[in-house]
Amino acid sequence: MLDSSWAVVTGGSDGIGLGFCKKLANEGFNICIISRSEGKINEKLEEIRKECRDGDSSFKTMAITADFCQMRTIEEYRAAIADKLQDLDVGALVINAGFALGGPFLELTDKEVEMHI
Repeated sequence: MLDSSWAVVTGGSDGIGLGFCKKLANEGFNICIISRSEGKINEKLEEIRKECRDGDSSFKTMAITADFCQMRTIEEYRAAIADKLQDLDVGALVINAGFALGGPFLELTDKEVEMHI
C-alpha cells in the first residue's frame, strides 16, 4: 500500500521535477520536494495537493530546503537531507536538481566549476 510510501524529488518545484511530483502523487505516493526555496516548495506542494489529491487526508508532503551547489561534505548532506528522511519509507527517488553553464569549460571560474561538481 503506497499511502505510507514517499517519493523524494530533487528540483521538484519546477519543470520536469514538478511533473514527476504530480505523476507520483497521482500514483499514491506522499511527496517530498528538495529544492533551494522553501516558499516555492510549499507553494508547489499546495498546487500538487489541489490538483492531484484534493480531499485526501492521508496525503502527506514535506519540504526540504537545500542548495546542492553549496554543500560539499557528507556531513552537510546528512544534516540538510538524510537526517530528515531517515524515518520515511522512500519508495521513489528522482534526482532532478542540476546546474549547468554553457560555453567552453576553460572559461569557467573556479566557483562555477565547484557549482557544477
